[in-house]
Amino acid sequence: GFDIVLSFFLFEYCSTEKELEQMANNLFAAADPGAKIANLFFPCVNDAESIKHIVEVVGAECTVASPAIKPGDRVSITWHHMEGKPSMEVFHWPVDAGFRALEKAGFTQIRTGRLEANPDFRGKVDLKRFAEHTENRWIFAVKSHANGGVEVARKTSEDPPAKHEMMPTDTLKTMAIDDALVSG
Repeated sequence: GFDIVLSFFLFEYCSTEKELEQMANNLFAAADPGAKIANLFFPCVNDAESIKHIVEVVGAECTVASPAIKPGDRVSITWHHMEGKPSMEVFHWPVDAGFRALEKAGFTQIRTGRLEANPDFRGKVDLKRFAEHTENRWIFAVKSHANGGVEVARKTSEDPPAKHEMMPTDTLKTMAIDDALVSG
């Protein structure tokens, strides 16, 4: 397994709660005890005004949020800045559905937050505007040890913790390089 598991846009491809739970179980199986998971989660719906901003910034258009859209409903994402404007169908899941699936799989310390742009970023993509208008969320969780502990084992107590063993801050800062394509 792995000490750190990064996952991006996985839950959006699950059409049922059973598939959400299986995806979370797969992440749990890939993680060593004490591993941290960072997931980029997108409900695949947003308000119409925010969608306009996201299309202008990165070219991605998702489905307009509506009370008629229920968890597990098919929604779409269109990429306006790509040749042929490709579109794909995904499934709408609120963030709490991802939480429940991760918790049921056995993850602990589950938390989420909005994306933030690094204020020092000076690239072509307006990440501050993107972060203000996207419904993308980060989800953090830990796979506990069998005894319920969450610390990663070290070789000896004298060894300083490796950078990846330290707990992350409560907010995930998004950063990119000049021509990075950011989905939204």
